[in-house]
Amino acid sequence: MVYYRVLATIFIFLCHIFGKSNIPIIQMSSQFFNVGVSMFIVLSGFLYGMNAVKRPIGKWYCKRWFRICVPEYIFVLILFAVHLAVSNTIKPLNWIVLLLNLQGIEIYVNGAEHLWYLTVILFCYLITPLLDKLFGKEKPSPGRIWMILLPVASFCVVCAYFIHRHTAIYLVYVLLYIVAFLFGRYRYSFVSKQNAVLCILAAALFAGFRLAGKYFADGSTLYDVFIVGVTQGAIALCLLCAVCSIKKLRPFTALCWFDTISYEFYLVHYMFIVGPVSVMSLTPYTAINGMMVAVVSLGLAWIIHVVGNKVSSLIHRPDKADCSFSSDGSKKM
Repeated sequence: MVYYRVLATIFIFLCHIFGKSNIPIIQMSSQFFNVGVSMFIVLSGFLYGMNAVKRPIGKWYCKRWFRICVPEYIFVLILFAVHLAVSNTIKPLNWIVLLLNLQGIEIYVNGAEHLWYLTVILFCYLITPLLDKLFGKEKPSPGRIWMILLPVASFCVVCAYFIHRHTAIYLVYVLLYIVAFLFGRYRYSFVSKQNAVLCILAAALFAGFRLAGKYFADGSTLYDVFIVGVTQGAIALCLLCAVCSIKKLRPFTALCWFDTISYEFYLVHYMFIVGPVSVMSLTPYTAINGMMVAVVSLGLAWIIHVVGNKVSSLIHRPDKADCSFSSDGSKKM
């Protein structure tokens, strides 16, 4: 899954870089690269669907927490030091929310706004043992599947139109995670070289639906919550099937290295784009600024990865199962 994970990371990076472009068409295209978030959701759900949750569950949760939160907290310390250095106003509540990974409730720290994703994925990890128990090795009846999906989808619609639209967006990601979990557990046989081209064409078709939705319903709840969420999720699933079909293609060394620090790269890159140490205004050229962001982000990501491993080894000695988990906490393939 190295290719898929790296592609998702690059998409998120381009989404944020293109969003700072002065060229309208490039700036508009940035929202399509946000499919990288859906790809990470799909990848985690798919891989955890393929592999049963190991007991005891408390230990399983602990492993997830270490992989996600140790690098994050190192980054938060660095970001906090940067804020102090540039004399930004420190709002304690915002930092407490960030440390608790509740930033998805729309309380953010400058340079860490993108970490709302961690609120969503940690919730998905929270329900993973329940999904593992509900869906065993034997394929369940369609009725059981819909018994899980329909209540979540119904609550998502209610939230979107009557309670809180942003919560509905997160619920769409949770639904996507559940679908990917089911796909990993029961539909892996669908992946084949014969279906790869079909999946790519299907992804292009869903991208067309997204464009049509933007043209006819841009700014509406229907578009922002459901058209965007469903089409991006479908594209992410299609790309997963396509990439799985080339799983025998061995990634080269540099790609494996980037995959190793891809989570840390995700953590730090936004700080250099819109955060307190943004380099996007150093030159008039977005491409040059983007390359500088990539270089400094790679360097800091590698440092956090090394330090994070040292810290984790001091407080939690990983076993062999831990070592098989990559940068997003998902099992390597």
